[in-house]
Amino acid sequence: MQATLSKSEIPAISENTLSATISKFVSDDAKQAKRYFVSGTVQGVGFRYFTQGIAERLHLSGYTRNLRDGRVEVYAVGAAAELDKLRSALERGPWGASVTDVTEETAAFDPQYARGFVITYD
Repeated sequence: MQATLSKSEIPAISENTLSATISKFVSDDAKQAKRYFVSGTVQGVGFRYFTQGIAERLHLSGYTRNLRDGRVEVYAVGAAAELDKLRSALERGPWGASVTDVTEETAAFDPQYARGFVITYD
């Protein structure tokens, strides 16, 4: 036996309830852009290739590059959980690296790096 509800028994859903639900769903999966600066012995040890491999496995887009002051810069776009995993990997680094610090800042989205993760050169 199938139960049916009359129109008066169906709870009303306001537009605010619906948009709040949709907003929460979208924001939970929304992509973010972060910039990381990695200090220590991080140049000449394959750090950029290590970073590219991790980022690709995490389905992040962005770039990594050596800076003239000896640090490595990483710009990454993706879901918050994947960005957290990337940061953990950056703190560890590849074999031969010695990471002393990783600073993180929120970055503006750059559509140039919306797809794929690349190594850039100055």
